[in-house]
Parts: sequence; C-alpha cells; structure tokens
Amino acid sequence: MVTALTLPFLSLILMGRAVAQIQTLPSWAVVDFINTSGKGGGKIGAMAADAMADELSKTGKYDVTPREQIGRAITQLNLVAPVTEATSLARLASEVQATSLVTGEVVNWQIRPVGSGKQADVIVRSVVRDVASGLPVNGSAQNASSSVRPGDTADDVLLNEAFGLVSAKMVADITNRQLPRATVLNTFQQTAFINQGTRSGFKDGQKLIVFRGVDQVATAVVVSADYDNSEVRIIRSYKGISPGDKVQVVFEVPEIQQAFLADGSARPVAQHAERNNNNFIQMLVAIGLLAFLVGGKGANKQEVVTRVRAEAGFDTLGELPGVRVSWGTNVFVQGNEQKFQFQIWRNDVVGSPVGITDGSVGSFVDTTAPKTFNWFTAPRTSVTVCPAAPTAAGTATAPGVTPGVPYLYQVELIYRISALDFPVPPVSQQYCYYESDKRTAVGPATPLVQPEVIQPAQGINVTSQIPFTTQSVVTANPIICQYVLQLSANPQFTASTTETIGPITSNSTGVISLGLVDTYNGRKPVIQAATTIWWRIGARNIADVPGPIPDATGQRYIFSVPRSFTRPNNPPPPPLALLPGTLTHI
Repeated sequence: MVTALTLPFLSLILMGRAVAQIQTLPSWAVVDFINTSGKGGGKIGAMAADAMADELSKTGKYDVTPREQIGRAITQLNLVAPVTEATSLARLASEVQATSLVTGEVVNWQIRPVGSGKQADVIVRSVVRDVASGLPVNGSAQNASSSVRPGDTADDVLLNEAFGLVSAKMVADITNRQLPRATVLNTFQQTAFINQGTRSGFKDGQKLIVFRGVDQVATAVVVSADYDNSEVRIIRSYKGISPGDKVQVVFEVPEIQQAFLADGSARPVAQHAERNNNNFIQMLVAIGLLAFLVGGKGANKQEVVTRVRAEAGFDTLGELPGVRVSWGTNVFVQGNEQKFQFQIWRNDVVGSPVGITDGSVGSFVDTTAPKTFNWFTAPRTSVTVCPAAPTAAGTATAPGVTPGVPYLYQVELIYRISALDFPVPPVSQQYCYYESDKRTAVGPATPLVQPEVIQPAQGINVTSQIPFTTQSVVTANPIICQYVLQLSANPQFTASTTETIGPITSNSTGVISLGLVDTYNGRKPVIQAATTIWWRIGARNIADVPGPIPDATGQRYIFSVPRSFTRPNNPPPPPLALLPGTLTHI
C-alpha cells in the first residue's frame, strides 16, 4: 500500500529528472587563441583553445562544439586559423550554430629551469562573446604554472599541463560570474523592470543586453537592484523593448600584465578601456547586420542577395522579349528601409550594371529596349568608415538583350544600416552605406521571340490527323531548343483543360515540324469532349536553368499566339498506320 501511494510522487520526480536531462544546453564554441607572445607560432594558441574547450566540457553546463568541427568549418568557409577578423568570427559562429563564442590570447609563456628540473608558466586571457549581440559578456585573465618535471620532459607536455590549469581557473571564474538571464516584466518609457535582483547577482551599474528570440533589441544598465527584481534604464533601443524580452548581464573582461614576475606569476592590471573599441569587439556590436552583411556573405554560404533566378519571358505588356530576373535577401537584411538599391549585371556588359530597381522591389525585366539609369558603388568589406551616401558611379546606358542569345545575370544590393549601429556612431548622420557581393543566377536565360506557327490554319474544321509546324526560334546564335504542342479546351490554357504533347529537340533554323497529331484518339477526356480546340507551340533553350517563366500548367516555354480549330463531335477513328499520340519530326 505504501508503494502504491508513493508511486505517483516517484513518477513526478523521475519525470522532472528526465525533463532536466533533455533541456538544451547553451552552445559554446572555442576558436584558436591568438598567440601574442611573439614566440611558438600558431600551435601555442591551438593548445590553449584545446585546454579551454576541455575544461568547459567538464562543467556539464555547456554544449561545447568539438574542436574538430571548428576546424572543418574553418576549412569550409575558406578561413585561416587563428580566426581574428570580425566578419569571419561571426560567420564561423553561425556555421557551427553556437550561441556563445570563446576567443582569447596567450599573452605570454615560458619554460624556465627550477632546480634540476623545469616547468612551464603561461598567462592567458579569454573572452566570451554572445553571438546574437556580438558583445563580450564574460571572460577571465589568469596565469598558471605546471608542476616541476625532469629536465628531459618535452616542452609540449609542460605547456599542456599549464594550459589545463590556467583554463580550469578561467572556467571557474567565468562560471561563477555567469548570471541567469532575466525576463522583462513591464516597461515605462525608457525604463523597464526585470525579474532578477541581488539574490541572483544583479547589482547597480551592470551593463545589460536585451534579446527577443535571437535578436538583440536594446542595451540597458541596472539603476536600482532589489532582492528579487531590478529597475533598468534603456541606453539604446533597436527594436523597442517589450515584456517577455530576455536580459543578459555584460561583464567587463579583465586584463593582465604581459611580463612574468620572478616566480612565474603575473598581476592583473586596470581595465584597458580602449581595447573594447578596437578591431573586433565593437565591430561585432551589430552582428545581426554588419557581421553577416559586410563582405556580402552570411554563414552557411548564405549571401546577402539570395535565390537569384533568370527566366525568359516578356515585358509587363507582353510585347518585348526579355528576361525576368528575381531574387531574395537573407534574414539579416531586415526590412526595406535597409535596402537602398538593387543593381543587375549581365555577362555581356562590362563595367556597369544593365539595370537597377528600388530596394523594395524583388525583380527586374531586362528587355530588348536599351536603358539609361544612375548606379552606385560603396565599400564592400570595410567597416572602418561609415559612408554617409553611396558613391555615384555615373550614368549607364545599357543595351537591350538579343533574342536567341543566352545570358547570365548577377544581382547586388546597395544597403544601409543605422549609423547608431556603427562601432563609433558618426555625428549628424542617419545611415552608413555598403555594397554586397554579386550573387549569380542559378543558370542562364535565353530571351526568345514567340514561335511563328505555320499550320494548321486558324479556324479550320479538322476531321483527321493534322500536321503542326512552326518557324524555328533559333537565330544566328547556335542553341539547341525544345518544342512542345499544347492542346486545350480553354483559350486560357488552364492546367485542368490542357494537354502538352512532346517535346522534340532541334538546333535547326527554318521550319520545325511536330509531325501528324491525332487531336482526338489518345487525348485527355476534356480534349476529346471539346468541339473547339485551342492550340499553341512552345519553345525554350534546352540549356536554360530553370527555364522560361512557367505557364498555368507549370511548363516552362515561350508560347506562340494561340490558334483554334473545330472538330465534329464524332471524329473518325485513326488510320491503322498511325498510333495515337505519335509525333513525327522533319
């Protein structure tokens, strides 16, 4: 009876443990530390990073990305270790899907004699950066010494021991200062109240970053910390702060002296305020934008401009042959306000684009008509300056396309970010302007004139199999084309009322025959039941990817002007010599 009464409580306890076991741990990635000691090369930084990753894993509080996976990601992204540049660090963090990135430096190291033996001394500084905001939120600077070993002990053995000891000290320091994330309870103007206070380690003056999901929405500071809650003041708001947003404390990363004392130790030194304004902490402040936009690429080969397609078609009036170029942008380009101008390039024109669109537009039709427009340039990879406007490259006059000639297209974006998101916000300036890399379409596109059909004649009465012929769409430029015939019971050629017959392939000029076609036997029931049949012939360059703009049936062809013929309700059976649906080609 006692067991029966206690089973429900045991079940709840075990369920709680199971839930705790499947909770997702924060994902941390450790990259090779920079060896600033001036000796030993890159392997010293790699040894320090290996030891740091190992110690973080031992805590059980973090999902630490395997160092081998970091190495593979560096190779896939064509980076070189140690990775130090801001954009590359951001790309690497996203590639391995880390929420926090641990970087650091080996400030100094030495192997010194001690009696008849020797030992290693190391000074190491580590920094934990939150990937969503790019800000350094934690870190430690420590020194450690290995045990004294015999004089013939390999230096790497001593160094690995010393790096293990210093990493254990840094991880303990970082873990002890790792405060829980707070939740915004309510807001009033530039003030917010959060559900954590002094009991959790929050105190007046602490700097905070505020998140909504994975996006940083604001920075703040604690102005009044009580036991269970705190009042914070908003310093800078990017998207506005709302109840339910999460708050993370940002800790200052300590400094440590570079030179060893006589006993192999080192002293902490005063905070080096200027350090955080250097090349890659402040450059990561707008990681959601700068780190993924500058240079034109995001992680996982996710370029600023994405999904570029070039598809043969016509202008909006259906008169001029052309190519419709369409594209998207990645998630880090947030809203049309950041998109200044798209610029479309074509492989036969060098030195200028062939067209432009406003940043709010996602497509462009390049026709046989020439175009005149103004285009721009801007920095691609540097965030050391904040251009107030893109550079006017001049007025371009681009020739139109030639039907029958394949073209390859690229698209780039002139984009802008708020000047407040720049590492050092310029005075009296609203935006900083940059230029993305060009993104190439998935394949070529060939503008074509509509096929000029020859037979059958418009409106004839059909009582037997009839030939279908058209003029070739191949011009002086040699291409291989596919041709299809469509029969439909509807002049709009809707999917449910249309049947596509073919294709045949030819690189010939002149007349193309699709052969004798039985328009009744073997056809779809909707075609058999109709007395008026609409028909058209479609053509495409077989090399185009993905091909012309699809019609209602999903077929990618440039179609002729529709014609029609009539047919008696009970057409005669087909001759024995011709199988239903057979096409012949001359």
